[in-house]
Amino acid sequence: MRAIGWLWPALLMVWAACAAAPVGRACELPPGQAAGRLAFDAPYPCWLPAGYSLQRVAYEPADPSGLSHGATLAWTDRSGREIILTARDHDPGYLAVNIGTKGRPVDIDGVEGRLYEGDSGAGQYLYELRWSSGGLFYQLHALKAPGVDADATLRIARSLP
Repeated sequence: MRAIGWLWPALLMVWAACAAAPVGRACELPPGQAAGRLAFDAPYPCWLPAGYSLQRVAYEPADPSGLSHGATLAWTDRSGREIILTARDHDPGYLAVNIGTKGRPVDIDGVEGRLYEGDSGAGQYLYELRWSSGGLFYQLHALKAPGVDADATLRIARSLP
């Protein structure tokens, strides 16, 4: 908890904004609340399945200017299942899903993404959604759980700015 203590005031503002926001309104961490660590405004979903809470925030190593070009937010439920969102200003070019599939195209508010699903290679069923929007590359990983399926994975993505 201490590692992300600086972020809690910003997250509380985001949660309040998301709860009050009309459908389709973007919810982001306010500029500057990401402690000036990112080269872009950190997106935060307005919807997550019930029972998930933010556990950690991580940044990619900073460039010489001191800005990071990627951030990862991870939420877990009481059973330890994770939903992980990574946003970068460059394409990482790899997949976590180890199922040898090309994925299927999906629509994320007018942007084409690809949804991969299958065994993660560790005996767990995983959804991985990849898409690009506004100059950012997103990866959303979610382990299958009650309330977490392909539709829920898409709903999380669609709730981002």
